[in-house]
Amino acid sequence: MNSSIKKKSILSYRFLDSTFDFARTAYEYEKKQKIDIEQYHNNSIAGIFMIVTFLEAHINEFFFEIAENETYPHKTINVDNHDVIAKLWDKGIPRTARYSILDKYDIALYLTKGKEFDKSCYPYQDVDALIKLRNSLIHYEPIWQEVSPCKNPNRLEQLLKGKYKPNPFLNEKTEPFFPFRCLSSDCLIWSIKCSITFVRNFYDNIKIDRTFKNVYQHSMKKIKTVTA
Repeated sequence: MNSSIKKKSILSYRFLDSTFDFARTAYEYEKKQKIDIEQYHNNSIAGIFMIVTFLEAHINEFFFEIAENETYPHKTINVDNHDVIAKLWDKGIPRTARYSILDKYDIALYLTKGKEFDKSCYPYQDVDALIKLRNSLIHYEPIWQEVSPCKNPNRLEQLLKGKYKPNPFLNEKTEPFFPFRCLSSDCLIWSIKCSITFVRNFYDNIKIDRTFKNVYQHSMKKIKTVTA
């Protein structure tokens, strides 16, 4: 009888790299005087999808590594609750799908007896706003919006405004903040910075030997190449 060969794939870092590519392309568009505005918007939306997918894929991979008794990270963190963690990925079936992305990270911290996130400040607040932006795009519902003067900005605009430079091609007097004026290369760079800082904090909070330090430092250096 031939034994089957099994292989797993780690995709989170591919999603992160994809976001860098979209950010770089968006920035190159912004340097041009004449652009394909539809391609620019498509590129920006795709970047937001990819960075949030990175966040979710990364925590899913974390649960998988523990449940499947992989080399890391379960041997380098507190595993008193190993069986509970494993049940969230019972027999290869992810049981974490019912939880939001942020809830998954919170649950992982709780089960590994890690320090809780400070939910009142950066990067937690920014990642929360980023996920809400992604959700608003992926579950898009058209609505009438005030343009100018906008006396009652919606909740999403309140969460995002001031965190990055908005779309340079659209005028706030003629275009609402969402869905296109809120998208830009600077938006994607912001999304990368807050996401990798968030994941690094996650590893710091569980005091894992395999830290996110190298990925964090590499990503911060890579951000500089986007606008070079």
